[in-house]
Amino acid sequence: MASSLTMKSWFFAIAIMLVATLCHSQQIPSQIVTRALYCLNNRLIYKSCQEDYRLTVDGKINVPPEAVDAYCTGPCIDETRVVLNCVDGILSNFIFDNGITTKAVRSTIIAACSDSSERGNFNVAAHILDDDNHAELLRPLYTSLCALAMFVLWCAFLL
Repeated sequence: MASSLTMKSWFFAIAIMLVATLCHSQQIPSQIVTRALYCLNNRLIYKSCQEDYRLTVDGKINVPPEAVDAYCTGPCIDETRVVLNCVDGILSNFIFDNGITTKAVRSTIIAACSDSSERGNFNVAAHILDDDNHAELLRPLYTSLCALAMFVLWCAFLL
């Protein structure tokens, strides 16, 4: 029968579907991102921290020098950590609008509330180098590996 598929064709079709499914599953649906962003505006989490000092969608923490002690010893630091835990619980590799990860925000808080020369420096971008979660840098590599896997499977089918 001319329309029947050989064992090799079936294997190829199944392999292509598996690779395509695995590669596609790495995309982040907008609903997940929306749920992660909800943590930043959750009134049950941020109850006592002054709104101006809260972590923003941009991954920024705007604490003026005169408010560092209040931030670091008051409810803001604890509520910000709960927000970060909330975001990580929904999407562990969440990246804020400015490319900052939750790990970089955590590093910033630790440094900004320490008794070092970094105290009061809530510039998250300055701490991005401390962040070893380079999800943005790995995305093109992951896409290339998916494309390579598809090409190898296609070549195997031709042989």
